[in-house]
Amino acid sequence: KNRADAVFGTGGYVSASAYLAAKSLGIPFYVLETNALAGMANKMGVRLGGTGFNAIESSGMPGDVVGIPVRPQLTGGDPSGEKAARGRELFGLADNRPTILITGGSQGAASINTAVAGSIDRLLADGYQVLHAYGKKNDPPAEKKHYVSLPYIEDMGAALAVADLVVCRSGAMTVAEVSACGLPAIYVPLPIGNGEQGLNCKTVVAEGAARKIDDAKFSPDV
Repeated sequence: KNRADAVFGTGGYVSASAYLAAKSLGIPFYVLETNALAGMANKMGVRLGGTGFNAIESSGMPGDVVGIPVRPQLTGGDPSGEKAARGRELFGLADNRPTILITGGSQGAASINTAVAGSIDRLLADGYQVLHAYGKKNDPPAEKKHYVSLPYIEDMGAALAVADLVVCRSGAMTVAEVSACGLPAIYVPLPIGNGEQGLNCKTVVAEGAARKIDDAKFSPDV
């Protein structure tokens, strides 16, 4: 209908349909696997004749290793401090407290939210401030001074610029963006799926740039 000249997919069941359509119409198609462990749709896409690209080696899918594209505004640091200053103004954060950015992804993460609820008073008393994206489907946490909670963060670039530490899931794009910003992280991989989230952060954890804590062990005390 749209007379596409090429198809580009990154996985998931929607991509499988697109790969099949491209194959049936003789349209060239390209497959990018961003996770450390390739999913079924992308494996199928390459087997159908699509050109494969991988974020890292040994994903289980043939294709060149090209990394993950990251928005330019998330790279290069912030030597002037302008990005951080804009982030503090945008979110109403103090400039004399280290900032912990906590996010469970676009939908939020109930287990992370529970751990934050049980630890937030201690974190604030220890001199931190917290910027927390708790997810639109979850109940908003109680308001506290130096604790900024939002259902969703629209400007993640600003949030990363103001953060000193990130606590988050370890989706492929999240790990790539946090790493590109040069931020230390505590990754709490999603405990479902084929285990790709735990593998996504394996390299940065091994290099000492982050720590991984299993979801079941991510308690308020931890």
